[in-house]
Order: sequence, then C-alpha cells, then structure tokens
Amino acid sequence: MYNRIRALRSSITLAFCLAVLPVDTPFAQTPPVARLAAPSATLTAEFSVVASVRELADGRVLVADEKDGRLVIADFLTGSVIHLGRRGAGPGEYRQLGRIWPLAGDTTLLKEPFSPRWLLLSGGEVVATLGPGEPAVKVVGPNRVLGADTLGHLVWTQLWRDADNRPAPNDSLVVIRLNRATQQVDTIARVQSGEGWARAAGVTDAAPAVAASGGGAPRRRMYRIALSAPDEVAVFPDGWIALVRAEPYRVDWCAPGKQCVPGAPLVATRRPMSDREKRAYLAVAAATQTWPPTTELAETAGWPNVLPSFATPTSRIDASAVIALTDGRLLVERLPTADVPHRRYDILTRSGGAVRQLQLELRERVVGSSDRYLYVAAMDEDGIQLLRRHPLP
Repeated sequence: MYNRIRALRSSITLAFCLAVLPVDTPFAQTPPVARLAAPSATLTAEFSVVASVRELADGRVLVADEKDGRLVIADFLTGSVIHLGRRGAGPGEYRQLGRIWPLAGDTTLLKEPFSPRWLLLSGGEVVATLGPGEPAVKVVGPNRVLGADTLGHLVWTQLWRDADNRPAPNDSLVVIRLNRATQQVDTIARVQSGEGWARAAGVTDAAPAVAASGGGAPRRRMYRIALSAPDEVAVFPDGWIALVRAEPYRVDWCAPGKQCVPGAPLVATRRPMSDREKRAYLAVAAATQTWPPTTELAETAGWPNVLPSFATPTSRIDASAVIALTDGRLLVERLPTADVPHRRYDILTRSGGAVRQLQLELRERVVGSSDRYLYVAAMDEDGIQLLRRHPLP
C-alpha cells in the first residue's frame, strides 16, 4: 500500500493555486451584516465544549462534546439526550472526540483526532470500529481528517514528502483526498501550515522568565499568544473543496476532477498588529477562553506583525475557522478586531466574494449546519454551553 501511495504522489501534478493579484486589491463593496433569526429550539442539556453537530434524517442530532469526551444523540422536540458509546479502547469506544463527519445517508464518521482509529455510525448507533489494519485507516494514519463528502472521499493535510520519502519544511503541507472504495489517493493542492504563517508574520517565541538582578524572584512571566492562521480546508457534500488562504485572505475553489481556481483577495489592506489590536485580542480571549491568563501587554509575546483575517480557534483540539454549508456556501470565522469586537462569519459563495457577514455574540459559535438549520453553541458566564437551532441565514 505504501509503495502504491508513493507512486501516486510522485505522478500527480500539484495544483498550487497561487494568486497573482496584489494584496491591496480594493473591495467591490462592504458586505451587509446579517443576524440569526430567533432559535426554533434549544436543548436544555448542558455541554462543555461542543466540537460539532450532525443532523440526521429524522431531525435528531449527533453532538460531540470534546471536553467532556461524550457523544450523544439529542432530540430537540422531546429534549432527550442519549449517550452513545463510552470512553475506552474497545469496540464502540473512543478515547478522544473531535469533529464528526457526515458520509452518505445517515452514516457518520468519528475519527479520534490523533489516532488511526475510526468509528462508523448508522443513525444513532455505532455499527463498526475500524483499527489501523483497515486499508483506509492505514492510508490516513494519525492525520486529522478535515472533511468528507457523500461521494466516498475523505480529505486531510499532511507533510509533503518527495519521491524519495524525504519530508519538506513544515510549511509545505498538501491536501490529500482518499476514495474509500478504490483506495485512490489524490493530491489536491499545497497549503501553508501554522508554522509557515508564523514565520512569514514575524512571530517569535516568548522570552523565558529572567532572574532579577542580585538574585531573588524572577521578573514578570511572559505568555506566548496562541494565535495561528494556517490555510484552512472545507469539504462540501457534493465533493467541492474550498482552500481558504490566509495571506492574502482569499478562497480557492476546487471542483471535483478539476484544478483549483484561485480567488481574488477579500481584504483591501493588511492591518498592522498595533497595541490597540493586541488589547482587543486579549479582551476577547479573556471573555471566551483561558489563554493567555493575562490581559497585560507587557506579559505577552509571540505577536504577528499583521492582524490575520482569520485564525484557528484555540479553545479546542480539533477546531477550524471554516464551515461548509450543505447548500454550497462557506462560512469563514473572522478574527475580532478593535473596531469589530464580535463573533462574525463571512458568508461566501463559489462565484465570488462575501455576500453577507453573519454577526453573533462573542460567546456564541456556529458548530454545525443542515439543509434547514444552523446550530449554535451559546456559552454562559460559568462556561456551560447550550445548543440552539436557528433557521439558515
């Protein structure tokens, strides 16, 4: 199997999808702001960190709670919440939860984020546990799955290796697509990792604590900002793939069986990471997450030179700034700024730029969607999350 994959990789021409337009290409117009309609239903069950939600054909939803390590099936009509499986390493068990991926019909894939181990669900029942000996699991390995479609494909990123299996630098990642039925592996495009973005953005490590002159207690501790803006990948049910580029912020659209088409930049200028923007970031972090444990600029380091348009959410182990809606639209979670200190999502279409911008409260986050609904996790002052169901915007 390894030799086959290696041969496929060496024979595939990469679609690097590099845009040639300048960063300061102006906006056509500022997209209008949209807000969610009132929720049609809210679950009273409490969650800690909702990683993702998958709606089934009968209207019930699968909910993966990453922090509590529990997978449940919930009914918005009755309010019932039933646990599926349990923590462990046996059949039907899982040691860690991340996002869950809809496959064809009511089939759902649960892959442990850092382990070559999969669970397959049919409706609200775990029907198979696949270990590292299974062909598809072996190909994907421990890599984090970034999406699946209804055509039988899985998509992930991994470090690029040449024909002699030599790894490239850490910023050289490639998007890989696997056909689960035929075991065919395709390389879709090259993307930039978080490490590559950090180097380009001038990020440096935090300085260690320094002993005071003459001995005694160390000086003020420094905390490294957990801000990372790698290119993001979204996979749609119909097989389309969106590559959301960080620098410049744009979307490259990849139709099934075709090369990726570079999109035009979506921002007019790159804003510097000023002290005002740093303070705004720390204020948002204090309200929504536990890192860094300070709001003092003098205690922080590792800032980029420019403010990224989006960043990977830092509160979860399996997180992304992008969500593929079933109708072909794409949500990109923008980074809050000093001027716009809200949770907001660009709503993008395959034909061009942002058509609208969805604005939520800071403690609200989109965690899933279906043909009819958008699912939102709303966190209270104690960090408890409730799951709401809203009509699609």
